[in-house]
Amino acid sequence: MNKEEIWMRVIEALKESLPNTVLRAWFDDSHIERMDDDCVVIVTTTGLKRDAIQKRYPALIVQALKQLLGREYNIEVLTAEDAERRSEQPDATYDGASQFTFERFVVGPTNQLAYSAALCVSDGPSKGYNPLFIYGGSGLGKTHLLHAIKNRISQNRPDCGVNIFSSEQFVRDLVAAIESGDRAVFHEKYRFADVLIVDDLQFISLKEFVQEELFHTFNTLYESGHQIVLASDRPPKAMKKLEDRILSRLEWGLVVDIQPPELETRMAILQAKAKQDGLSLPENVSLHIAESITGNVRQLEGSIKKLMAYHELMGMSLSVETASLVVSDLMKEVPAPDPDLIIKRVCDFYGVDVKDMKSNSRRANLVQARQVAMFLIREITQASLNDIAYFVNRDHTTVIHAIDRVKERCAQSPDFEDDLRLLTDNLAAH
Repeated sequence: MNKEEIWMRVIEALKESLPNTVLRAWFDDSHIERMDDDCVVIVTTTGLKRDAIQKRYPALIVQALKQLLGREYNIEVLTAEDAERRSEQPDATYDGASQFTFERFVVGPTNQLAYSAALCVSDGPSKGYNPLFIYGGSGLGKTHLLHAIKNRISQNRPDCGVNIFSSEQFVRDLVAAIESGDRAVFHEKYRFADVLIVDDLQFISLKEFVQEELFHTFNTLYESGHQIVLASDRPPKAMKKLEDRILSRLEWGLVVDIQPPELETRMAILQAKAKQDGLSLPENVSLHIAESITGNVRQLEGSIKKLMAYHELMGMSLSVETASLVVSDLMKEVPAPDPDLIIKRVCDFYGVDVKDMKSNSRRANLVQARQVAMFLIREITQASLNDIAYFVNRDHTTVIHAIDRVKERCAQSPDFEDDLRLLTDNLAAH
């Protein structure tokens, strides 16, 4: 069977567990991009679909593939843009990322402590800060430091086993081990590494069996004197979905943060990236870009690629004018999505029709979608209660109740809070 036929049969198998509205919403324009011995890479069209499939349906896909092909696969979901970016940087994965070194990490006041701690750990695993917990926003260099630790240890101590993975990979491997009835391989992979590095811990599952396994994995490594390094977009105390016994252990060692770089560091990052790419960047150009892009290192590095393209392919000078053109997409403000778009995205997320959501039906999935839509319209557009009521065919008292109910559920359910954040982030990038 080819990839297209395999995916068609997977979708047929999913029909046994998922309603057609969900399949249409999430899977209609998806396909298998690549298969190897261990992993199936699925590509879809939007970040919202990618995140929803990866969060909600990997176990069903793994099960369908196992029934069809007789073996376990890990599932990775990408957008077409993700896949293109990965093809441009084939080694930027958890299996390599050899370009991420301490020498290429630009140090400044906002990341100095994290850099120094990571360097200390890589030069003496388990002798200093254990565990080391690094947190900060997306695109600030956490993953770079994690791979720099792995690469430095592997270079200096080839006999030292270093295992780096995402929290989602941990969950996928655990689920596969449970389904196969054999956890020995899983334990060998995660409990016996000399250095265990975990990225994106904020995405770890709330499921009790996952928390239990994470707790025992941590204990086994720590008590054996093995180094643990973790990264997240938030500090341990803000990770509400983790059990208290796990949170307390995360704070046993050193917790450090990475903040957005200040102007001088942003300019240094631009100059370093330009030098790596063989580009001589005038200072006034790097200053202009650094003043325009303030919060994300990946965007800074991406601006150099665009600048090179304009310069080399179109013959444009390395001037402030060209730099303005390069960063224009990043500089311009994106208008807030309108209420109709918010409603459509929420309905797509929950697999319901807009018409049904606006009806008088009290079905639980429709009520939840309706309440979330009202809450997000209020949060994102600042529309009045009466206007929101009009958009969802309700009255303003129902809107007040919905907003309060969503806030209550966020406090009670980390999974629900994650869903809300997922929707908010994707609407921000509409």
